[in-house]
Amino acid sequence: MEARVVIDRKGKIVSAVYRSKAVTPELEGRPMPNMGPVPEKGQTVVELAVPDEYALYPVVELEERLAADIETRMAKRGK
Repeated sequence: MEARVVIDRKGKIVSAVYRSKAVTPELEGRPMPNMGPVPEKGQTVVELAVPDEYALYPVVELEERLAADIETRMAKRGK
């Protein structure tokens, strides 16, 4: 599953959407619309590959897990 998360300058989650990566064979190779959150000035979209089980978590737990993933990713980038 893929999560697209909008973060502010401090790394706080502003919004998030997720979708399954499953693509039917007849859609393979076709252009897909770029849907998801739209960042405002000073915000950044982070794309994360996350386990499918994240879709089952309550919103609070989902945010905690995504925040941990984002912190890890930002630390790797040196931000």
